[in-house]
Amino acid sequence: MKIFDERCAGPRRGSLGSGVPLGGGGGGGKLPALSENQGLTDEATHLPSIVRQLENAKVTSPSSNVPNDPAAACGGAGKTEGLFTKVVNLFDLTLLQDKVYLNMMLGMSIAVFAEINFSLLTPFILGDLGYSTVQIASIMSTLALADLLFRFISPFVGDYLKLSPRIMYMIALSMLIVTRFSILLARTYDEMVIVAFGLGVAKGVRSVYMSLVIPSYIPLKRLPSASSIQMTTNGIVLMTIGPCVGLLRDWTGSYSKSIILINGFTIVTLLMWSAELICAHRRHYRAKQKVPPTNHGPSIIVS
Repeated sequence: MKIFDERCAGPRRGSLGSGVPLGGGGGGGKLPALSENQGLTDEATHLPSIVRQLENAKVTSPSSNVPNDPAAACGGAGKTEGLFTKVVNLFDLTLLQDKVYLNMMLGMSIAVFAEINFSLLTPFILGDLGYSTVQIASIMSTLALADLLFRFISPFVGDYLKLSPRIMYMIALSMLIVTRFSILLARTYDEMVIVAFGLGVAKGVRSVYMSLVIPSYIPLKRLPSASSIQMTTNGIVLMTIGPCVGLLRDWTGSYSKSIILINGFTIVTLLMWSAELICAHRRHYRAKQKVPPTNHGPSIIVS
């Protein structure tokens, strides 16, 4: 490279003037020869003149017409397919082909939507039922105390019962359905405090096992992608179905129909998961029945 930068007026030595064989012999091409009056660098491109001549030779050679990129040969379809494949591989969207994960993820999103909406509306529901601000504060404090207490107790309960996180989460959803309906049936302040305690118990169990349902099924290597897909679905469900709860309240003038709608979505989650668990149990049972028994043939004794 230093030789190319030098500009000397004297005669040049070596094989630049006569052409140097390429490829070490054997009849290959030669480097283009430089004349005595030609500079070693091209003033227009600031590249060595010999490099410029080699580039021109490559452009005019027949082999330059062969495309090196398969995607370019295929046209725009190859680029589009390559981009789609990169997106699928980056976000691991092949998880959506797993029916068990898809059912689990959709059920979680619907249950999270129902719980968030009910938690935000709980003080307004109590105010609509005629309780004072002090009574509402006491009820909400009871609910929060039971929630914190059972966040600590529920892991030991699940370990003692030897139940999976998904089953414990379904039990918590069933408790939430019962306690939400009980709010509509409570007539006195004391009854509402008891209902709030039961609601806090259900919320505590739900909060613990909600973050364990998907990790209990998805392997650790694919867990980030599975969690991101589930969080994205949570946002979509909240933005699309969330306003329906407020619209129903404005239309009916009471929170009772809103509670029924929220419980209806929670029941949908339980039905989806129960149907999937029943089908999986039946497939496992049929596979066990199809296993042929071990058949020991008659032994031949050769004397």
